[in-house]
Amino acid sequence: MRETSLNMIDISIHGELPTIDTDLTPHLRKIGERMVESIRRNFIAGGRPAWRPLAGANNRSPLQGTGRLSRSVRYQVIDNSVVVTAGEGIPYARIHQAGGTVHPTITERSKKYFWAMFAATGDPKWKWMALKKPGSKFNVQIPARPYMNVQPEDMQFVEEILGI
Repeated sequence: MRETSLNMIDISIHGELPTIDTDLTPHLRKIGERMVESIRRNFIAGGRPAWRPLAGANNRSPLQGTGRLSRSVRYQVIDNSVVVTAGEGIPYARIHQAGGTVHPTITERSKKYFWAMFAATGDPKWKWMALKKPGSKFNVQIPARPYMNVQPEDMQFVEEILGI
């Protein structure tokens, strides 16, 4: 198995394998289904290992907002490979997987939200953001919350399916 990009896992079969059906497609489909299920469990569990909690006053689990990212996990069998992907067409997918800095623009609507959060929490960071001028930008550090993790039990499953 190799990770080919931040939002793709490629499991390829190379070299000599024990005697199994010559058409690996059914085995690779089982592996793909298992990987998709496992990655979706990462979302439900709040990461495996656990993701850093969300900042702010809510107690939601990270990456659980609309469920769009979790629903985007797919697999495809190509030749003797299973390719698992997530986040296709979702602009925030990569930043959540790897972490990084984003530069949002202050709007009148966001200022109202920041004032409401300051009133609810008393946290001075909300006041600082609420006092910024509309159109200005600020930096937000997004911690990595890797959802494309393959668990050890998944690799054991792959070995069992392939008889290796």
